[in-house]
Amino acid sequence: MYKVNSKNLKGSFSISNLILFIGLISLIVVGLAIFPAKIKEVLYTERVEAHNSDFYYYSTNEVYRIKFYYIVDSKEYSLITNANKDDKNNYDMTIYYKKDNPKSAISSFEIDKANDQFFLLLIPSILFLFGIIMTIKNLIKLLRVRKLLKKGILVKNIPYMLIDKKAEINGHKIMAYCITYTFPNGNTKELLSNGIHTKSSKEGECDLLYDPEDYSNYYIDKNIQTTGKGNPIVIYYQ
Repeated sequence: MYKVNSKNLKGSFSISNLILFIGLISLIVVGLAIFPAKIKEVLYTERVEAHNSDFYYYSTNEVYRIKFYYIVDSKEYSLITNANKDDKNNYDMTIYYKKDNPKSAISSFEIDKANDQFFLLLIPSILFLFGIIMTIKNLIKLLRVRKLLKKGILVKNIPYMLIDKKAEINGHKIMAYCITYTFPNGNTKELLSNGIHTKSSKEGECDLLYDPEDYSNYYIDKNIQTTGKGNPIVIYYQ
């Protein structure tokens, strides 16, 4: 059996976890801005048109707080809500309210605004989904490496070149070891390691651990070691 640096092995999870976190927080923030109005649209089943209004106070971006008046069962109620300034003298504002509690209401302006912003969920949803896909791929890769630790073949001291993966985490560049190796079947392939943080020079030596039954399953790192268990096969690159 073999032992590898668990920090490098799990390093790719940092990127997927970061994407998951950003996607989730963005979904929560956008969702909190949109879903309360959408939920009220469903729960507040009764509707009535406002019959009068007053300015309450000026807000920002041409949005005003306006007090609308509406009548339910011959009793007048009021609702202070956002609206466009042109709505002050336009009483064509639909009020959604709860049948058993007419005071609990929301304006059609707020509902229409939520509907217009619904597309904002698209980007965080894509980020979150991408993070999930990356995490699943990393878990599959982790399981494949664990298989290598039990039955792989270790090749020591292979020359590498560092490749910039054009990504950063916490201001540190993500690099990868790039090697060229000829497998026992005669096929020569260029292989890349997982993304790593390293202060190594651009050239040096690293180790390759590969599955003798599946050459596409491999792991590259420095100082891969045997544990003294099982029957490890170690080859020194020449």
